[in-house]
Amino acid sequence: MQKNTTTKNTTTKNTTTNHTVTHYTDLYSEARRRYNELLLIRKAKEAALEKAPSGKIHVSKTPHGVQYYLRNESTEKSGKYIHKSEISLIRKYLQKSYDEKILKLVTEESESLKKLLSKTENIVTKVQSVYSESPKEVKEVIIPIDVSDEDYAQKWLNIPYEGKVIPDLLPFFETKRKERVRSKSELNIANALADEGFRINTNVPFS
Repeated sequence: MQKNTTTKNTTTKNTTTNHTVTHYTDLYSEARRRYNELLLIRKAKEAALEKAPSGKIHVSKTPHGVQYYLRNESTEKSGKYIHKSEISLIRKYLQKSYDEKILKLVTEESESLKKLLSKTENIVTKVQSVYSESPKEVKEVIIPIDVSDEDYAQKWLNIPYEGKVIPDLLPFFETKRKERVRSKSELNIANALADEGFRINTNVPFS
């Protein structure tokens, strides 16, 4: 049994024209993935900064290395010297300084992607609908730059194949869609998918 999914690969074959179909939404999908990733980072850094100690650390470079100073006010020019033995305190303030910089950059990028996605989403739908709204005869001829998940799934389901025939003399189970499968586990999976509205092809040979 082979299950159909609506996750689209980078390219697929048009079975009628034998041309490669590219997916216009690949970049959009990557932008959406990146945006969600940035939101997680942003949330984590905001939570970390809420727990961070007050004040800022100033790193002063010297010929012999660096020195650390704690500034409780942004107007302070020097601050209180932190001895290198206080590594735990230094680590907290250095991490806080890093997190503040990262949060600023991540916020800028996520806001830019948010604007891009809001404008692109409608365009992607329109691009896919050009193919979706075409007659069947037209779909069989044209090479779309992208298709909706529904059209992609239908194209997959329409690929002709000769499934393995299970003879009557062998034990088999019949699914809710009147398809024959060999095992009880296949039956349970097929019925569960059918209950959720998934369409499947059974006994598809491996290519």
